[in-house]
Amino acid sequence: MGMPNYYKILQVQQDADIETITAARRRLLQQHLKDSSPGYMSKVALVNEAHGVLSDPRQRAFYDRVLNAVGEK
Repeated sequence: MGMPNYYKILQVQQDADIETITAARRRLLQQHLKDSSPGYMSKVALVNEAHGVLSDPRQRAFYDRVLNAVGEK
């Protein structure tokens, strides 16, 4: 498995601002927390991981460089 695309996970565009990213995280967490199927906690963890990276300017800049280098968009 390759590198996760945090933009796809949060369902936002790569140029999304922090408010959009945070709103997407909130919306997805509400959806996943209503889900009682096996694996919902891993979905929640992935959403939180994506938000953590994309909401930090330094981590996001590094992530974007790596994402572009591997050809993900």
